[in-house]
Amino acid sequence: MQHILQLKNNRHTNSHLQRSCKTLMGHILSNETKEKIGKANKGKIRSKEYCDNISKRFKNKKRSKEFCDKLRQANLGKIATQETKDKISKSKRILSINIIIEIKNLLQKGISQRTISKQLHVSRDTVYKINVGKTYADIII
Repeated sequence: MQHILQLKNNRHTNSHLQRSCKTLMGHILSNETKEKIGKANKGKIRSKEYCDNISKRFKNKKRSKEFCDKLRQANLGKIATQETKDKISKSKRILSINIIIEIKNLLQKGISQRTISKQLHVSRDTVYKINVGKTYADIII
């Protein structure tokens, strides 16, 4: 690993570094080496193009059934904190907070659920669930 760090310090080209890294694939790194690599990478400013390429690489990646089963087994028995559950809930929201607040305001004014659903292009079921507090109960106006 020191070889890679020396190469980095000598400002070798990226392709040369990549070829050197391939020879170390499969090797177990010490914690000290991992910390050095981490320190070297911290604070690096990545270009938009670089970030887009990384994003494209991991989107729509198909996972094998064996991999999914291993993940499932590894996570069985783990209990998520309320904070984690809230983050997951917020990430799965389809409606924006502004629309939900608008629906709640219209419901308070006494406008029918059918009218609200037509006006805001949401299902009547969604308006109903917001009205009775089944969904988006955490958003208070």
